[in-house]
Amino acid sequence: PFPVAWTEQIKARVQTIKALVGDDGITGLWTSGGPFNYASRLIKLETLYTLFLTDYEFYEQLMAYALRRIQEFARLVAGAGADVFCVGGNVPGGFLGRRTFDRYALPFEAAGISAFQQDGTPAIYHNCGQIMSLVESYKALGVRIVEPFSPPPTLGDAQLDRAIDLVRGDYAIIGGVDQVNVLKNGSVDEVRRATEQTS
Repeated sequence: PFPVAWTEQIKARVQTIKALVGDDGITGLWTSGGPFNYASRLIKLETLYTLFLTDYEFYEQLMAYALRRIQEFARLVAGAGADVFCVGGNVPGGFLGRRTFDRYALPFEAAGISAFQQDGTPAIYHNCGQIMSLVESYKALGVRIVEPFSPPPTLGDAQLDRAIDLVRGDYAIIGGVDQVNVLKNGSVDEVRRATEQTS
């Protein structure tokens, strides 16, 4: 189990950050990620990416373990005061393909999202890579927001107009701006221009 003291420590940190942010934004709490991301910290990626084909029974046990830990963490951070929970979903990204994602990752990822949203705090599902093949699959996650819809050619394959047509309001979309080369490393003017081009 997680240390009981963590609950108050996390709450105190979230409240400190909320006070600093004020009305200028929202406070997101990065979580342990979805079950697939969580499992990627326990075994090698090359094993994880084939485990559901080579040893499904073990894969299912691994996902169940990851989900139990996520549920414990979700109970720990519920009520911490974060505006959103940020849930990593980049490891089971678009390179798995929709059919594989839907069959082997989606049921576990949806259960993870449900655990994080149980207290009413919305979750943001993060996939910073290939995303277009999974846009419709993400509707079944039950998540409220998906990000960052990284544009081609360097980080992702997002096509915002097409994604908006496919999503049809089932979840909110954040993104369309290169989060590394522009948001992180770009000038203020570059960020402003890129943002204006996506609105």
